[in-house]
Amino acid sequence: MKRYALPLLLSAFLFIPTIAKAEMAPEQKKEIETLVHQYVLNNGGLLIESVNKFQAAEEIKANKDSEVKAVEFMKTIKDDKNLNIVGNPDGDVTVVEFFDYNCGYCKKALEEIQSLLKDDKNVVADLFGASRTPEVFVIGKDNTILYHGRITDNKVASEQKSQDLKIAVEEISSGKNVSVKETKSFGCGIKRIEK
Repeated sequence: MKRYALPLLLSAFLFIPTIAKAEMAPEQKKEIETLVHQYVLNNGGLLIESVNKFQAAEEIKANKDSEVKAVEFMKTIKDDKNLNIVGNPDGDVTVVEFFDYNCGYCKKALEEIQSLLKDDKNVVADLFGASRTPEVFVIGKDNTILYHGRITDNKVASEQKSQDLKIAVEEISSGKNVSVKETKSFGCGIKRIEK
């Protein structure tokens, strides 16, 4: 509450410089300041009401701005063929995730995100012929599959000898052809939903 009180108190004193231009005596200025101060102390609810009204208006404005940005974003992801999109493109919601494989929290949150991104009615899994989780398809700008398979060669991190997905992505990013285009994925089988 204190952080809002100062700007409001300052705005209450905005009229004083105007009055002061009329060559107000110091005693008159002090008397007006005392009256305003006393009024603010006696009517503190007005300050709270004013802050609440201001915050509500700001929230409405922020929501409108967010809606405009969401519409722009949805148009962009539908039009931009360079974006990585997973899941059902005709799903009820769109989830945008910025993920860092080196971030400990991202690693912990992965399971929850994956549960939210379930392939509704196996639309995408059927399209690709995917059979395992995790099973990765890296798709190029021209919509060709540049890499298909596993993320690494072993579930146990200390026993991994090849980080297949990372190698493929690094090769693509540096403009090279992917040296190993397909690997055998392993993990849990994708359970198909009856249609």
